[in-house]
Amino acid sequence: MDLASFESVREGAAAVLERAPSLDVLINNAGLTNVERELTVDGHEMMMQTNHFSHALLTSLLLPRLLLSDDARVVNVSSRTYERAGAFPIDDLSFEQRWNAFWPYTVTKLANILFTNELHRRTHEHGLAAFSVHPGVVNTNFQQNMPLPLRVALKIARPLIKTPERGAEPVVELATNAARRSDAGAYFDLHKRVVPQAHATDRAVAERLWEATTEITGAEWPSS
Repeated sequence: MDLASFESVREGAAAVLERAPSLDVLINNAGLTNVERELTVDGHEMMMQTNHFSHALLTSLLLPRLLLSDDARVVNVSSRTYERAGAFPIDDLSFEQRWNAFWPYTVTKLANILFTNELHRRTHEHGLAAFSVHPGVVNTNFQQNMPLPLRVALKIARPLIKTPERGAEPVVELATNAARRSDAGAYFDLHKRVVPQAHATDRAVAERLWEATTEITGAEWPSS
């Protein structure tokens, strides 16, 4: 599916539901960076829709099937870069008022944590275990659209960067380790549960983001 299109996400979710009679785990891992501001076919900023809105929509579409599982889990892949986002721009979700080549990405990674927090609050009583995780810096083609100085720095540091297999380990642990279910709702930095910074634990902001996301995507959620 193309996460820059809500229609494509809905079509992809329908295909998954048709092919998979049962679902236990959803890992929202896809994402991108952009050096220029770009809008999607739905009229939203590309990174915000791809990295957050479409993950939320996909989660809502698959959630009824997930909740049939005895061990339903959603893992949202965030990044330690959320720390540089500052206050969440809840009134500027398409970055019309502020833009540079890196800050919007950090905001989308903050959105991943805020969304996870609210998803946990609203669905844990239904049986869902939701997590957010920073998997480390991983050697993939993800960095190809980053600003040139960052691409150069990552190229120099490549021998020290994780392979995709190593980078997947913290994510897979949260998806499969039975002991981790008791940590539902938490944020992990690699394999360690940590308390996020204050701007990632603001419940009022998380609720406003949830409401805005629901309105923008048309997502439907189980009753509390």
